[in-house]
Amino acid sequence: MSLDRFSAFSFVDRITSTNNYGEIKGYFKIPEHLDFFPHSLVAEAIGQLAAWYAMSKLNFTSRPVAALAGQINYHSEVYPGEVLSLEAKIDSCDSESVTYSGLAVVGERLVLELMDCTGAMLSQEEFDDSKIVEKQFKLLETIGAYENRLAVVPCIHVTNMHSDAIGTLEACLIIPALLTTISIFPASSAI
Repeated sequence: MSLDRFSAFSFVDRITSTNNYGEIKGYFKIPEHLDFFPHSLVAEAIGQLAAWYAMSKLNFTSRPVAALAGQINYHSEVYPGEVLSLEAKIDSCDSESVTYSGLAVVGERLVLELMDCTGAMLSQEEFDDSKIVEKQFKLLETIGAYENRLAVVPCIHVTNMHSDAIGTLEACLIIPALLTTISIFPASSAI
């Protein structure tokens, strides 16, 4: 597994606190070069924060995948350059599943709430080296992710979008290859 994988799709810059009661907090700065940042990625950021808590509690032997949300409340838009303050509350976590709720705030403005979410847990070894994932967690808990690591991620363009009479929407995504290699670890960090 490449360490760059964390940079390509990671929406937690830093974990600011965790406790034994299932609470975790962190933040993510929305890259300034973007045109917009959709609510779906705000929800993903909350889910990723909850996933970090779940993985750490299971000693990085398991990881959650594809959570389902019982309820999502959208409160306000977010804009490039803003910092999302993220919170997740883990209700239960074992090797089978994780259940959680969470929210994202910008300043005093509530952006999004997730409630009654459940994600299935799968074996970490099917995805990543557990030692590398643990090192990334430690990095996020201490100095945080490498600044501006998402600055060179290209936009994904949607083409051939159309809908039918019952409201089904279909489209094609053009996903460009990354032009440069991105490192999430500062040059001074030893791995």
